This record gives sequence, structure tokens and C-alpha cells, in this order.
Amino acid sequence: MPKPTPVVDYSPRGGERTEFDPAVHPRKTFSFGTNTRNRILSQPQFNPQFVGNRVISVRDSASGQQVNPEGIQLDHSISWDTISKVMADHNALLRQQGKPFDPATYYTLKDAKLYYNDLQNLHPVLGSLNASAGARGVQNLALIHQGLEMYMGKVQSAWQNLQQGIVSIGYLGEEEKATLLAAKLQEIAQRMDGLTEELF
Repeated sequence: MPKPTPVVDYSPRGGERTEFDPAVHPRKTFSFGTNTRNRILSQPQFNPQFVGNRVISVRDSASGQQVNPEGIQLDHSISWDTISKVMADHNALLRQQGKPFDPATYYTLKDAKLYYNDLQNLHPVLGSLNASAGARGVQNLALIHQGLEMYMGKVQSAWQNLQQGIVSIGYLGEEEKATLLAAKLQEIAQRMDGLTEELF
């Protein structure tokens, strides 16, 4: 079978004449190109919000939340472990058949770099979800109602502003404010839980 052609905004250096081997080239070998992250976050299906040319808010594809892009990581829809195994098995089969190394038929290190940056296989997820997903990757869930996206974004923005305020309270050692805020946050959490129960 011909090797699939990835869709990339990335030009890797080197690796054209190096056979891909997951034992020699583990995941930590690879990285995203400088333009890959911005290309993914700017895609319309992730509801990017811009200030000038900078993305300031994007929809997390796993939870449907509108979030600050600083908390977002890129994840492979088809996990990298799966892609890596397919390439390794393909190369092993060619070796068993006695075929000499040829970059046109074998998967190379350059191919691996390109597949790692394949725009069609990447989506934005919260870093905490990405870190806990393991080999299976993060599964795509249904998106939230489009009419609610703006309001979810406002809630997320307000929460991020409040987080900054909480940090300043900690630096200033204002225990009285912290006690008051703890009660308010508990009240907000209870109201959100109550709303969830009421809706579902």
C-alpha cells in the first residue's frame, strides 16, 4: 500500500534516509512545528476567538468548553502509539519479505515527523485531559449547543479573571478575604450542581 500523505504546515529537517523504529524514535523525539498549533486553534470547528491575529479563546474538543488557549494541548485523534505501531509493523513486514530499505516504501523518520504534525489528526484538548488519556488518546465528545457557546465563554473568562484575583489574595496574605471568597465559591459550586440536577 502507498504511504498516506499527511496534511501539514511543517517542513521537517532530516530523517529521509533513516528507517523509523519506535524503540529508537520514541514519542519524546517528536515535536510540533511552529505553525502547527496556531493552524489547529484557528480552525472554525474549534470556535476560535481572536484579538487581532492572536487566538484568545478556543473550544476544547473533548469537553466542549470554551477555554483559554494557554491550558490547551494538541492531541492526536488516532493516538501516536497506534500510528507508531502501524509504521513499525509495516517496516518489519518489508524486512521479512527481504526487501531492501527504500524511503519510497519504508516508513522513515521524516514520515514520522510529518504524521506527528498531521493537521487532520490533531485537535485541541485541555492539558489535564490529555495527560490522563494515555495510549488511547482523548476521545471526541459531542459539542455543546451552539447557542450556549458565547455564554460558556463568558463564564470561562469570568473564572479566569477570578483566578487572577485569587492569586493576588494569596500574595497579599489577606485571610479575611480568602475566608469570604471560600464561602462564595462554595455557593457557586452548589448552584452549578443544582443547575445540572435541574437540567438533567
